[in-house]
Amino acid sequence: MQESDSMDKTDTSKTGLAKNVSPFNLNLAELALLGCDAQCANGLGQNSSTYNLQEATYWLLKGLRGTGAVGSTDDFLNYHRGGSTGWRACKGKGSGCDCVPLQCRAYRDAIADAAMILLKQGKESMIDGERVCEDIKHVLSSTHNASNEAIVLTHVKANAKLTFKAPKGFLRYKYLIPSGPYPQLWDWDSMFMGVGMLQCCGSRDYLVGSMLNFLDHTNLTTGQVQGCLLPSGETGTIFHAKPVVLQGAWLACGHDRACLESFRAYQPQMKALLDYWLSDDRIDEKTGLPKWYNQLESGQDNLPLSSCASSRSSCWNPKWHELVLVSADLGTFLYREFQSYALFLQAWGGSHGEIQWAKDHMASLADAMNTHLWDESLGFYTAWNTTKSDLQRHRVVNRVDVMGFPLFAKITTKDQVKKLVNELLKEDMLSSFGIRSTSSLDPRYNNRDEIKPYSNWQGPVWVNANAMISYGLLEYGYQKEALMIASRVVDTLAADLRTDQTWHEGYNSETGAGLAADGFLSWDTLGANWLENLRRGVNPFLLAPAVVGEDGI
Repeated sequence: MQESDSMDKTDTSKTGLAKNVSPFNLNLAELALLGCDAQCANGLGQNSSTYNLQEATYWLLKGLRGTGAVGSTDDFLNYHRGGSTGWRACKGKGSGCDCVPLQCRAYRDAIADAAMILLKQGKESMIDGERVCEDIKHVLSSTHNASNEAIVLTHVKANAKLTFKAPKGFLRYKYLIPSGPYPQLWDWDSMFMGVGMLQCCGSRDYLVGSMLNFLDHTNLTTGQVQGCLLPSGETGTIFHAKPVVLQGAWLACGHDRACLESFRAYQPQMKALLDYWLSDDRIDEKTGLPKWYNQLESGQDNLPLSSCASSRSSCWNPKWHELVLVSADLGTFLYREFQSYALFLQAWGGSHGEIQWAKDHMASLADAMNTHLWDESLGFYTAWNTTKSDLQRHRVVNRVDVMGFPLFAKITTKDQVKKLVNELLKEDMLSSFGIRSTSSLDPRYNNRDEIKPYSNWQGPVWVNANAMISYGLLEYGYQKEALMIASRVVDTLAADLRTDQTWHEGYNSETGAGLAADGFLSWDTLGANWLENLRRGVNPFLLAPAVVGEDGI
C-alpha cells in the first residue's frame, strides 16, 4: 500500500467513523465495510508503539483483494482516496471511473505502478509483497489471474477425482480417500470432503458409498465398526468410527428419494450404531454423556483435552486413559446422528415411537452438554476426564477449537452464544489464518510440522474445525463473523497453492505455512464454495427434512 505520509503514526485529526487507524490510515467506516467493527478497528493502533501490524495488514489485504462489502479492488482504493463520497461516486463502475475532483483514478494508477515495481524487483525487495500485489486489477499476471476464492475452487475441480475410488475388496461400494499419503477410507474425512465437493464436483455417489461401506461392516450385535478402512480390511487405527455416518448419508441424499431408499436396508445397522454409543462402556454415568475411547479416536489426535492421546504414546495406561474423555465434539456429532436417524425414519414412514426415541436422545444430549460441559464463568464448553484412577475425575478447561463445536448442532442457547463467540474470537484462539486448534496460551501450544505418531492439533489451524464453527455461527445469525473466519482460511489455502502448488492437512497458526501430508485433498475441499455459501446464507451441513413442508427434527 502506497502512503505519502509518515507511517510511524496515523492521522489523528478525525473522529467518529472518519477516525483513522493503522499505519495505512484506514478509517473506521472503511474497515466496517471490510468486516472489522469498531472494537477490531481500534485494536489496530494509531502509532508505531501500538500498531497491530499483522491484523492491519490482514484488513488491508481484504480490501486489495476485493472482498467484503466495500466491493472490488477499485472500490476499496476509491474509498481510501476519496472517502465515502468518492466510493459512492464510482461503486461498481470499474477501473474507468474517476471520482472527480478527488482524483481516485490517478491514485489507483499510482498504487498499480508501485505494485508493478515491487513485482519486477522480486521478493528480495519486499516482505511477501507479491501476496499484496497479486490480485490488484492493474497488475494481474498469467500465474496470478484469479481471486483466492476462485483459485481454491479451481484446484478442487481439477483434482477431485483423485479422491474418488471404485469398489474393491472389503469395500463393496464407491468411496472417498483424502489423497496425498492417505489411501484409506476415513470416517469424518469422508463426510467433510463429500459435502465439500457436492456442489462443484459430483461427489454424491462416493459420499453415499463411503457411508454404505461403514454401515456394511457394522456388527449388528455390538454396533461396532472401525473408523479407518481399506480394501484389505480394517486397519485398527481408529477404535470405532466417529458418529458421523448417518448424517453423512443424509447429507449425501438430500431430497433424492431413491437415494434415501438405498439406505433403508441398513436401518438395523443405523440403530445398532446409535445403541453402541448408549452402551454402559460408552456413557459416563454421572453426566449421561458419551466418552471417546481415546483422543486419537476423536480425530484431533493429540488435542490437549487428554493427558495421553493413545497407546502410541509411552505414557499410555488403559486404567487412566481409556474411555475417560467426555468432550463437546462427541456430543455434537452424536446429537446430529440421532437427528439424522429421525429424519430417515420420517422419510421412510417410520413409527411415531421410533422417531420420538431419537428426538428424546437429542434432547437429553443437548441438556447434558449445557448442564455439564458449559461453564458460565469461562464462557465456553469444557470437557471431563472421568478416570477412576488415582488422578481422580476432573473438569478439563483447556481452550481448544472443540469449545465451539456445539454451534454446529445448534445445541447452544442464545445467551451462551454471545459469550462463546467472544471467546472464539479472542486473540489466543483466532489467528490471521483461522481459528487455532489449541489456544496460543496453552502450555502445550506449538505448530510442529509432524504426522507421526500424531497429526498436530496443539496449535495449527484445521479447515474442518473452522468450517464447523463458521457454519454454526451462520445458523445463529453471526454471518459477519462466519465470513471473517472462512475468508482467512480460504486465503490460507490459496497461499498454500501459490507457494507449494498443493495443500497440506493443517496450517501453522503463526505463519500460515502448510503442515504435513503434502498432496492432502480432504476437508480442504470445503473451501470450494465456503464463502459463497456463507454470503448466500446457505449451510450445506444443515439437516433438513427430505420434503419441503415436513416438520424439522
